[in-house]
Amino acid sequence: MKQKLYKANGFILMQAVGAVLLIVMLSVVVIVAGSTYINAGKRSTAASDTAALGGYISQYRMEMGTYPGKLDDLTKTKGQYGPWLREVPNDPFGNSYQYISNGNKGFVVFSVGQDGQASSSIDSGICGDDIGYSE
Repeated sequence: MKQKLYKANGFILMQAVGAVLLIVMLSVVVIVAGSTYINAGKRSTAASDTAALGGYISQYRMEMGTYPGKLDDLTKTKGQYGPWLREVPNDPFGNSYQYISNGNKGFVVFSVGQDGQASSSIDSGICGDDIGYSE
């Protein structure tokens, strides 16, 4: 009778080990898939933020006659105009949004993306993994 009880305990142990392995494998799959969705959400947030910033920059130019020198100019009052923003947000990757103006000919505002390296310029527009808006 003791021998039968011993075999039953060994089988239950193997089931427990198998269940733990299955849970670990499913957790890895969920974490990998989850990070993909999180990064897609961050890219979407950066795209909408840069489009909104582009709108504020265009409004600044319409009211002031020139593009702002830097994004922080959107938070200041200039005569009877402004402020256009309360504060300039950071991108969802934790970096500052980048802004480049070419006098009154155009501008580009972008997030450097997940790698933190700027690839975009006023001449080439939005490049690499950067996410942004140009005019």
